[in-house]
Amino acid sequence: FVCPTCATTAKHEWPRLLAADPQLAGKARELAEKAMDISTYLAEVLAIAPPENAVPAKVTYHDPCHLVRGLKVSAEPRQLIKSVPGVELVEMAEPNSCCGFGGSFSMYYYDLSRKINDEKIKQIADTGADCVVTGCPGCIVHLQDGIDHRKGRQRVMHLVELLAKAYQGKGGESR
Repeated sequence: FVCPTCATTAKHEWPRLLAADPQLAGKARELAEKAMDISTYLAEVLAIAPPENAVPAKVTYHDPCHLVRGLKVSAEPRQLIKSVPGVELVEMAEPNSCCGFGGSFSMYYYDLSRKINDEKIKQIADTGADCVVTGCPGCIVHLQDGIDHRKGRQRVMHLVELLAKAYQGKGGESR
């Protein structure tokens, strides 16, 4: 899965929600056993070779809540980021603190969501990074919105996007 919320749902929620139906419960368990984040799949299952092309960038990484708490994944994305030539990974003060997205939370409690996001955006700015990498599509949207609100210069991208730039040799492209 390229979305940790979807992977967490398939791994933990569907087996629980479908437990009453024997036919669906079995299928849900089968899927749950296979469900994993793309970073785990690339780093551990495929054990992909490091890219050869450089992506010159100072990068910080945001741990999505469902990835780090729900799936217990934090080392694999960093391993993959560090494998990209030209990338300097600079950790923010609290990389695993919430960005304030939280799915529908950010829609129903936008003001509180923005306050949470403001703290995360400050931490990002403090790193001096050019780019924020994360593994959650929702976090990407919310982080970029927060950066844009503060007139920041960082670009937010999915880990897979960073890897694609390195493997395709497109590291010099900007937004």
